[in-house]
Amino acid sequence: MVKFSLENLKSKFIKEKYICGIDIGSSSVKTVKVKIAKDILELENCACYPLDPNLIDTIKKIKAEFSIESAVISFSGTSTVVRYAQFPKMTREELAQALRFEAQKYIPFTLSDTYVDGYILKDDLPGNKMSILIAAVKKELVNQRLKMFEDAQLKVEIADLDSLACANSFLLNYSDDPLVSQKAVALLN
Repeated sequence: MVKFSLENLKSKFIKEKYICGIDIGSSSVKTVKVKIAKDILELENCACYPLDPNLIDTIKKIKAEFSIESAVISFSGTSTVVRYAQFPKMTREELAQALRFEAQKYIPFTLSDTYVDGYILKDDLPGNKMSILIAAVKKELVNQRLKMFEDAQLKVEIADLDSLACANSFLLNYSDDPLVSQKAVALLN
């Protein structure tokens, strides 16, 4: 006898998902809605709105026009920082603990005022070391932005840094492309 769960049934009938990205820049608010179906990303909609002093109204407008309940956002500017560092080889869990003590050496903000995360880029460097990417953003900016989306009744699914999102987008789309694999590439945001 075959058992069916609600999740199995949903996965058989619901083949696509939508995700919306909202970029609040210095002069405008850019929005994209992407349909994810199997392994294909398809641009569903995009728009650019002037930067309004009342961003909550702009977010509410985007929510209505794009028919969305959640979004992906990013942070940029002087309240963010990305650094590369070498740490002794450790697990992801140990890295999370180490960052609480070691990150201050790499970021120009007070740790208590900052959200910090790290990612292991390469774990087999000479001398039992590993290469780490450290990302930090000031809590004030994050909390302010999350409150704005909450007030607009739009859930934030993912928050990232602009520079990392740009690099990840390139890697997702072109890392295996033979036209760029042996060349220097510049990414401009």
